[in-house]
Amino acid sequence: MLAAGLQPDKTAKASFADIKQNEWHTPYIEAAKTYLSGFTRNDGQFVFKPSSPALREDIAVAVVKLAGLNKATASDHGSVKKLFKDAAGISEYAKDYVVLAVENGLISGFPDDTFRAQQPISRAQAAAILYRLYRDDNESPNTAASEDVIR
Repeated sequence: MLAAGLQPDKTAKASFADIKQNEWHTPYIEAAKTYLSGFTRNDGQFVFKPSSPALREDIAVAVVKLAGLNKATASDHGSVKKLFKDAAGISEYAKDYVVLAVENGLISGFPDDTFRAQQPISRAQAAAILYRLYRDDNESPNTAASEDVIR
């Protein structure tokens, strides 16, 4: 968050129904909320699910927004079907973002041609994605890193 230039917003009222203003993580969530995926419950309330793991598709959405990429410039999100055997498992709202993240080298699939959109992301995967997002444009990704880390 700090790498992106975001500062915790300690004065903000919680935007999500399941986040209380006095919780330690609220200023961080509020500062990053425009990049994060939230969920609408059946009762219409918007929730964040702070105890749930981050999913690969949600991280793809966040890094594309953080990179300032315009989802309108994505290839037809139908192309995600050509990229991944499990494209049907990617939520509709995330498809354009996943395509952009892949097209821009921010995230990749697995050797078995899957994306695993609903799979929680590991710390190693998150670190590799953030590295790709913030690396010097003249620097290429480390291709010698293990598959586990570069996905």
